[in-house]
Amino acid sequence: MEWPRLVIPSYGRPLTISNQTLYFLNRIGYPASKIFIFVSDSDQAKIYKSWIDESLYGQIIIGVLGLTQQRNFISDWLSEDEIYISMDDDLQTIKVMQGHSFVDLIKDAIEKISTREYGLAGVLSNSDARKFKNDYTQHLSHIVGCFWIARNHKEIRIDCLQEKEDYLRSIKYFCKYGKILRYRWAGVETKYVQDQGGIAKEGRKTREAQAVLDLTHRYPDLCTRINKKDEWPDLQLLWRAKKPNC
Repeated sequence: MEWPRLVIPSYGRPLTISNQTLYFLNRIGYPASKIFIFVSDSDQAKIYKSWIDESLYGQIIIGVLGLTQQRNFISDWLSEDEIYISMDDDLQTIKVMQGHSFVDLIKDAIEKISTREYGLAGVLSNSDARKFKNDYTQHLSHIVGCFWIARNHKEIRIDCLQEKEDYLRSIKYFCKYGKILRYRWAGVETKYVQDQGGIAKEGRKTREAQAVLDLTHRYPDLCTRINKKDEWPDLQLLWRAKKPNC
């Protein structure tokens, strides 16, 4: 298999990316030459180059500040129609059901995306093996932003608050393809709210509420607002939704 290019946006977390995402990729044998780290500026690039073992990645790319802006920068940097992998800098592992492997996942997703029947693929949002099933779904589903495989389309822009950018990506790919590929025999192991770097900052709950309001207003037939037990605003995609004219 020819490994696709793998992109990792990161800000202020050279040790985190070294100890988590890059460690995982090195452990499973992902070729370092195919791994590209995107930072916000030249100062960040110097810090990352001084802290990260250069054998763990292929290149550090200076992009832009802000996660959604960086996502769009990466899309412009990649080739149109290119199949690629994206990971966050704090991914601990991709857990898979017995009888499968991460390489199996990549191979199968690339094969299915290559048919042009799908444009976006991912896994379950947590690594609870009790919820694993040996199949996949094709309906509208949430592909978490910490890990996905996709065909790059430069016209798919992330134009919402970064707290729900992965929901918007899932929606926009569903609008384009009418299907989302999500494997139920694999899940991500990561921490979704961090104390340093990333997007865990003061006022997150307010921004979450604003992002939920924005997306439910823009796509009322594809998503709805829900509240978690702690009254934290969240978004739920409607799995029975049909492909709309977005």
